[in-house]
Amino acid sequence: MRVLLLYLSDSNDRREFSTTIAPISLFSIAAFLEKEGHEVTAANFSHVGFKKAVKLIAESAPDAVGISLLTHNRTDSLRLTKEIRKALPSVTIFAGGPHATVLAHEIAARHPEIDYIIRGEAETVLPSILSKDARPPRGIVEAAPVEDLSSLPSPASFAGRCRGINVNEQFKFIHAGRGHGSEWLCRYADSPFASRFRSAEAIVDEIESAHRRYGIIFFSFRDELFMNSRQLVLDVCRGIRERALYIMWSAQSTPRQIDFALLAEMKRAGCERILLTAESGSPKILARHNPSITVEDILRASAEIRKA
Repeated sequence: MRVLLLYLSDSNDRREFSTTIAPISLFSIAAFLEKEGHEVTAANFSHVGFKKAVKLIAESAPDAVGISLLTHNRTDSLRLTKEIRKALPSVTIFAGGPHATVLAHEIAARHPEIDYIIRGEAETVLPSILSKDARPPRGIVEAAPVEDLSSLPSPASFAGRCRGINVNEQFKFIHAGRGHGSEWLCRYADSPFASRFRSAEAIVDEIESAHRRYGIIFFSFRDELFMNSRQLVLDVCRGIRERALYIMWSAQSTPRQIDFALLAEMKRAGCERILLTAESGSPKILARHNPSITVEDILRASAEIRKA
């Protein structure tokens, strides 16, 4: 089946890098469907805009279209689904992502042109949605979490067609896992699943593949999960050094996951930036939204990072 997976930022965000880059999950799904035998195109229409996106999609005439819905890109993306249905009446349209997961019932009520709204991790339900014989009924589809994340092909392994994708920017972003660690859960966090990690070997394989294939020398761990597991971080650092990957990278961390010995190992493996999820310098705000972190934790972690 010819499958088009697309991302479209809202037009008022077209000059903002962080909202025009496609989500990592788009390429994770693309690589998965490619492995399943589908002919997959991954497209980012953020820089061509809504009207041209409609034309390009109609011209390519895919059998199925999947769209990534984040809250900040919902307006133009949901307009696009209506126009896709008009241009391609028989195409299968499915939507997934954080916004689809949280507001599936609202989207289903307002956008009947979407055949399937996926709540959760799409890899567990897309084989049936894209099959000819075993499709579920149209509507909201509950997707279970992928238990063994290391069994999935890495986003950077996707070898299909890309449209509007800067591979050197796209594949520098890494996800170490999925879900959210409950011990660090903010009151406004939205992940419905517990944290699960890929193996250190799978993570380093992805880094090495993107480094060798595209010449990428700076990588960014974009999920909050990576430093939830101290041993995973140490194993990734060891893997980077053992394979002599002369790269630089950054990671995110809450203040309580920081200690000097861990930072020293990260520095030896090429880490040059920590994005500290401090969230607020106000004790009152921290107590309301993330009581596991204090101002003292933030100051201590910042000092350790500077020392390393």
